Amino acid sequence: MMKPVLLDTHAWVWYALADSQLSSAAKKAADEALAKGILHVATISLWEISMLAKKGRITLGRPCQEWLKDAISIPPMHVVALTPEIAAESAEISQALFDPADSMIMAIARVDGFTLVTRDRKMLDYAKKHVVATVAA
Repeated sequence: MMKPVLLDTHAWVWYALADSQLSSAAKKAADEALAKGILHVATISLWEISMLAKKGRITLGRPCQEWLKDAISIPPMHVVALTPEIAAESAEISQALFDPADSMIMAIARVDGFTLVTRDRKMLDYAKKHVVATVAA
């Protein structure tokens, strides 16, 4: 049985925009998870995308709020909220990953048992050491 899939922020943007930067393995994993209703993104990813758009580091082609609403609803994806378990796990991970958003995303993958799709080298290395399933984006 396939594990639920969690897209890291950059992987989500690439997937939503059908960007060729997303690896074929990552696209396949996301497509299969979406078809089974088990594709997820973290709440913190919505904030990260908003900040990147505000700083001009990504171009979404329309207002950020509109893009975010469409990206989670067409096709429908699950947005994982911050829970006490994820918050506590994130604090444990933060010394290894440093970036608070990455720590929260990794914590979700660990707490909820998701396969994480990311290209972030620190996250991939951490996942390998701590037995978190990944697909390189």
